[in-house]
Amino acid sequence: MHLTLQATVSDRVPLLPDPLGEGARDLPAEGPASALNGDELPPFQPQPSPPEPLRPGAMHRGPIEVVTLAVATGLGFGFCPVSPGTCGSLWGLAIAWGLSAAGAQGAVWGVVCAAICLAGVPICGRGARLLGQEDPGAVVYDELAALPLALLLTDVTTPTLIAAFVWFRVFDIAKPWPVSWAERLPGGWGIMADDIVAALLAAPCVWAVAVWWTVGS
Repeated sequence: MHLTLQATVSDRVPLLPDPLGEGARDLPAEGPASALNGDELPPFQPQPSPPEPLRPGAMHRGPIEVVTLAVATGLGFGFCPVSPGTCGSLWGLAIAWGLSAAGAQGAVWGVVCAAICLAGVPICGRGARLLGQEDPGAVVYDELAALPLALLLTDVTTPTLIAAFVWFRVFDIAKPWPVSWAERLPGGWGIMADDIVAALLAAPCVWAVAVWWTVGS
């Protein structure tokens, strides 16, 4: 006896064993998915992978990058676990004292401070990228470069150095307008600008302290 299958090869596939053990089952040639819901699967379209975020150490650190990071972090003062900005500002006091010892004052003081701050734009921007953050706390070049501007209106003395340090940190931490506005500038400009504005706001306060100290003594 011979059995004849009433089907064509174009729309049938060979008999498959039923996984439940109930015998062979005929499936349409389009595949199991179409047998289940009657619809064809959409064509596969791979989705582009999102860019990976910049991680600390993701950039190659050659000699230039190592030096840049050392300067940007104030020779490692920026890695202080407590108040890195305050620790980095101590370098600003040293810079102010050095400028005073070199005889800089008035316009010369302003030009030198402006040059130091301008150099901080690429230094801070590059340092932030090396650390994988927009404005990392470890980058303290902005504090050490901007603090001497707080002494723009006064002579460098022990009382004015202390006053410059305190008032600069007050404005830098509190960030009143326009310090908060300057901070929103992109890249290294924003990292430097808010500290520059904070120092300029601190300058008249330091001058007032110097006048009060002179009158009182």
